[in-house]
Amino acid sequence: MGVETALIAAAVVSAGASVAGGISADKASKKEANLLNDQAALAQSEAQAEAKRRANEVRKFHRKQALAFTKNGVTLEGSPLLVLDETLREGQEEVDAIVRQGTAQAKYYRESAAQARNKGRAALIGGIGSAASSAIGAYGIGKSAGMFNAGNTASAGKFTNATTMSKSAYHPSRMRFF
Repeated sequence: MGVETALIAAAVVSAGASVAGGISADKASKKEANLLNDQAALAQSEAQAEAKRRANEVRKFHRKQALAFTKNGVTLEGSPLLVLDETLREGQEEVDAIVRQGTAQAKYYRESAAQARNKGRAALIGGIGSAASSAIGAYGIGKSAGMFNAGNTASAGKFTNATTMSKSAYHPSRMRFF
């Protein structure tokens, strides 16, 4: 009886540890996912700010170019106009690239957050599955040792159910509550 009881106790402890480990991993993964989502928002925000700053620089440079052309007596048509248009077009390409880079970085962080959450859920489910396996193993050990056989007099000192108790042993007046 002692070995079986010890094995069952170890299985119960193992089941509890499996569930606790799964819960802990799930919580840690959720924290990691939240941090990654914060990083995604920060990356997107920084990219927008950088794009705005670059767009302002391009507009200022465009105005300086136009002013320089007119101060030197050059009309803003033909080649000078093409130069000004090219400045704006290239500036817009740079701004678009900054936004795309920020969006890609934010997407990477959001996908990493989703993976972290999935990893935590998988650990939780695995812990529950491992606990169930331990519980089934404990039941098997107890059953093979005859601990769960109702009405079996051989199991009388192991796990006794209400049907094997003597009727004279139970009386409401003998019940004590501390």
